[in-house]
Amino acid sequence: MIPKEKPEQIIRLRRAIKHSWYPDKILKQKLLLNKLEMEELMEELMEGLINDISKINSNNHGSATQITAKEHEEKVSGIFQNKFKAKTIEKEKFRKFIKLNGNGRQWSHGEDSFNRICDESLEVNNNSLQLVSGENYIIDQPSGGQDFPDCVMVHLDERNNLQIAYIECKQMKPKFNNNPPKMNKNCLYVCGKKIYNGYLLTTPEWQEHNESYKKKYKELVDEFTNDEFKPVVYKVIELNWGRDGPKSFIERAGQNIPLITLCLSRYLNQ
Repeated sequence: MIPKEKPEQIIRLRRAIKHSWYPDKILKQKLLLNKLEMEELMEELMEGLINDISKINSNNHGSATQITAKEHEEKVSGIFQNKFKAKTIEKEKFRKFIKLNGNGRQWSHGEDSFNRICDESLEVNNNSLQLVSGENYIIDQPSGGQDFPDCVMVHLDERNNLQIAYIECKQMKPKFNNNPPKMNKNCLYVCGKKIYNGYLLTTPEWQEHNESYKKKYKELVDEFTNDEFKPVVYKVIELNWGRDGPKSFIERAGQNIPLITLCLSRYLNQ
């Protein structure tokens, strides 16, 4: 809910600028007005986004019916497309674009790939997609149907940097299997009817524990592998997810909306 004071302050500033009540302060007033108007627009957009996500299951389904994962992903992608007026890009063209601009890195191949590191932005030197600065774009299944993320939203800013948000869709009580949450502020997880900022779903200690586990697991596999015995590496790593999320999220839940807002404010059409 937008505080009552902000719209009133905007009205006062507009009047002061229109009538030149304080000629020596007009520049500062215009800068403040622009800032407040952007904040108000972002708050309205966030309210609409969260509201639409909260209604996902009720669209064309009975209250007791769970929609499929594919339907959920399509609905989430559609909500982001609608709210941010985003155009779609084919995943094959997007991956080629990343390869052209990634300085040897690719979208989804290698330990340093974009969908693993989750880069916040990318400097664009070859605009093969002819992206328009200030426009938003959505790419569904950029890494294929079985890999993170389910979609990405990108925005070419005035400095020719491609802003990237990674969006993953999960069930209400999510299963992450061998791809646990990325602890990045530009990674968003839509679990059922709720949206979470990935930075809050784990902690640095959890991530360090996870990496230690994977290293020892690989060492164990290597130790027991021989010509007659070949264990298959498959790590199922889950979070202890309660009704309101994992413990790390519950303890910092107040940061969730501000962090999501910070991530998505990059896509505000100004």
